Amino acid sequence: MIAYVAFFEAQLEELFVGLMTGQLIHSQSHVRPVVILPNKRAAKSIISAGRAYVDWLPYEQHLKRRAPSFFVDGAPFVGLDSVSRAALEKATTIRNALAHASDHSQKSFEKKFITGRQIPVSQRRPAPYLRGQHSIGRTRFDATVSELVLVMQQLTS
Repeated sequence: MIAYVAFFEAQLEELFVGLMTGQLIHSQSHVRPVVILPNKRAAKSIISAGRAYVDWLPYEQHLKRRAPSFFVDGAPFVGLDSVSRAALEKATTIRNALAHASDHSQKSFEKKFITGRQIPVSQRRPAPYLRGQHSIGRTRFDATVSELVLVMQQLTS
């Protein structure tokens, strides 16, 4: 899951940079950069503002705040529906719980996915939780990845 969320964030960056440079054209004409930049290197330099890398998630904290500075009305990045925002929050919480052993990340995971739910004791940690059954023939990992695919579809159509 950590690797998939990292891949997803890389795709968010590719979309963001591609739209900023005009290398990608969005299907909706109102999606336009404030200024078209000449290439990926220039775009990444401006987006990163001198930092080694750019955080794209959590959505509300990073992507949604950054988008209006670079795109007219922040589109398509600020217009995500509640289902897509929830999917990003869910993926971020799971990723953080897998990647960090901090009390905060573990408590956030438990609050979002375990508390008040009938989850088997053997599936109350992030990795086993993801291996658990979401529906017949489908794990929670599969469902989470599918939700992120739908988020990307919303951003690109």
